[in-house]
Amino acid sequence: MMRTLRFHFVALALLCCGCAWGAAASTPEVRPFRAVYEVFYLKLLLGRVEVTLEADADGAYRYGSVTTTAGALKVFRGDVITETSVGRIEGGRVIPLEYEYTHKSSDRDRRVQVKFDWTEGSVVNYAKDSHWRMDIPPGTQDKASQQLALMLTLSAQDPAAAFEVADGGRLKRYRYKSVETLSLDTLAGEQRIFRVARSKGDRPSRTSIWLAPELHNLPVKAEKEEDGRILTMRLQELEWTGAVIPLPAAAEAPRASDISPPP
Repeated sequence: MMRTLRFHFVALALLCCGCAWGAAASTPEVRPFRAVYEVFYLKLLLGRVEVTLEADADGAYRYGSVTTTAGALKVFRGDVITETSVGRIEGGRVIPLEYEYTHKSSDRDRRVQVKFDWTEGSVVNYAKDSHWRMDIPPGTQDKASQQLALMLTLSAQDPAAAFEVADGGRLKRYRYKSVETLSLDTLAGEQRIFRVARSKGDRPSRTSIWLAPELHNLPVKAEKEEDGRILTMRLQELEWTGAVIPLPAAAEAPRASDISPPP
């Protein structure tokens, strides 16, 4: 069941999760935030996802999420899943440096670290039961940073995006496409929303993400079909933790030693 909670955010965990970008601005910009989502199956609460984004004027970012069981499911499982991506944003590009994933529960304790070397054009994975290295093309993302890249890329003028993601020793291609525009009631009142379909590889889409352009492209809802069930994630709390930050112009992809997370 906890695997279904990672419905990553679906994206956006989430993606959904989302991030706060000025996607339609002539100069790319980002706004730090803290957002809380709840995951439901029908009306049954299964989990909570807290997403945070920190950034500075030099383009350094730290983006992460913490997923925990909640409601009736918490009686049976006390899982905590944490994901963090650290890197840099330049000229509208998200350049990840390090990604870390941990899963703690009563029956397992797993930790995975992924480190990018842009000088060599490679990525290395460290885990207790696996270790791999592979070459990667420019623009490759980790499982969390792709969410930031989507928020920065997608707009009414550019309604589709695709990213190569380093995952499990392979490159996996994720595709996103805006399929409709509608009005939806949100924490900030009724908003114009883009519904985005996400697919992986050649598989048909089973995930939809609702992005709010007036909230800096923050996801306000996500749905995923899994094993014949539909899981829904909804935004419950939103706090802007900083002012809008204009992002630096494009530069060469940095070396690992050039990037440091925001303080």
